[in-house]
Amino acid sequence: MVNYQTMLNGRDSRWRDYDLFIDPGAYSMFAPPEHGGQGLADYPESTESYLYDIGQIQPAYYAWRDYVCEDDVREFHDWSVREQQERTLDRHIECANLHDDLGITAEPVAVVQGWKPADYRRHAQQLRDHGLVTNRVGIGTMCGRDDVAICEEIVAAVREVLPDVELHAFGLDKRCYDSEPIIEEITSTDSLAYCYRYQRPAGWSRWEYIFKLYLDHRAAWDDAVGGAEYRSRENRDRGQSSLEGFA
Repeated sequence: MVNYQTMLNGRDSRWRDYDLFIDPGAYSMFAPPEHGGQGLADYPESTESYLYDIGQIQPAYYAWRDYVCEDDVREFHDWSVREQQERTLDRHIECANLHDDLGITAEPVAVVQGWKPADYRRHAQQLRDHGLVTNRVGIGTMCGRDDVAICEEIVAAVREVLPDVELHAFGLDKRCYDSEPIIEEITSTDSLAYCYRYQRPAGWSRWEYIFKLYLDHRAAWDDAVGGAEYRSRENRDRGQSSLEGFA
């Protein structure tokens, strides 16, 4: 998965070698600066510009534009959950229309937003009522949740309304990997938690140590889902102390 804003900066093209899932980068746009965001009130580019760039790249998947419901974002902007859900609905309608108009072959991913399980249930129903349910649907605002039970309830709420779709959990905490009710329901997830608040040991360069943390985190996911068909090509030697050959 690549944040759309990362794609735009042009600093690193290594992601081009992978089957991409492009995310619009909502949290990084709207979160307060003290939490690493830009504190914006809306996306800096138009929805049409976003979809045009998606059409130029034609990734495997891309998420329709959404508006996150993390409590720090809502408090910073004085937004309500319902406001964020309505904004997400409006942008999804735009994205659905532009997807066909621009000849995009990438598979779209709608996003269910909320804060409490009941919020997700309501928004999933809203997307279904408007014909905006895609083959894979993302569950937003999962980042930073350390309550596994709540995450289980959120996944169950979405699954209740959308029983026949694949589910992607945005920013799922690694602690949720041990939850069968979650792992049995989701098809994919993403995370940057492995490189937050780390302390690099002496003798490691920054990129080497972050890469090691990534391998460890990805190995935990592989262990959770099991089966050789799920093993990532990056997961060579879990917990290795030398990364020779990965440069």
